[in-house]
Amino acid sequence: MKPPAGRGRPLGPAPPSDPPPCPQAPCCVSSLHPRRRPLVDPLPFSGPAEAARERLLAALRSFPRTRIVAAEGPAVRAECRSRFFGFVDELDFRIDETAGVIHVRSGCRFGFGDLGANRRRIARLRRAFAGGAPADPLPGPTGRTPSPGRLSSFPQVRPVSGR
Repeated sequence: MKPPAGRGRPLGPAPPSDPPPCPQAPCCVSSLHPRRRPLVDPLPFSGPAEAARERLLAALRSFPRTRIVAAEGPAVRAECRSRFFGFVDELDFRIDETAGVIHVRSGCRFGFGDLGANRRRIARLRRAFAGGAPADPLPGPTGRTPSPGRLSSFPQVRPVSGR
């Protein structure tokens, strides 16, 4: 059985003319396909498109477990791996110089849900692209901000005092 188009296999090194639309799954966010539920805003920029492209590449390089697969002209493609299980998420970017925005798409290669990981990744990328620190933690799926040194954003179990 073949996986659905655009899901379950790498899209390859050559970026398409536009990022593929998100499937009907909550594990994908996009700024290009407004009829789909998981919509995010594109990254705004001013100045030349080449400078925005270099800022985008620098922001992507600052993210852990992220690999830039292709960067040709106005298209950039990257892959991110999850920390514990190594799941691959695909990121596609299209620079629209006339509108002064970078369209984004971030979605998991396999699976249905991601607990909001792709939406949080785009929010962190937006801050890094604007000049903020990409390592700043954002609230996780529980709404709590992870403390430095903790493995996840979930509450930690505390031992019960001796009886």
